[in-house]
Amino acid sequence: GNDAADLAAKQGLTITDIHYIAPSVSEIYSIIRSFCNKQWQSNWTNSTNGRFLHHIQPTVIRQS
Repeated sequence: GNDAADLAAKQGLTITDIHYIAPSVSEIYSIIRSFCNKQWQSNWTNSTNGRFLHHIQPTVIRQS
């Protein structure tokens, strides 16, 4: 039943050429949004300003 899958997996191990597939525009935007959100959260967590609000809302929320 899995003979074809096993054969394909074994053949895949011997391939030395790796083809680069560029990320789509939506993937790039997603990566950028994620990076910016992590930076924003880090800045908010480590900042000395706005500590009262930080106790109420410790996580930044991105509004669309």
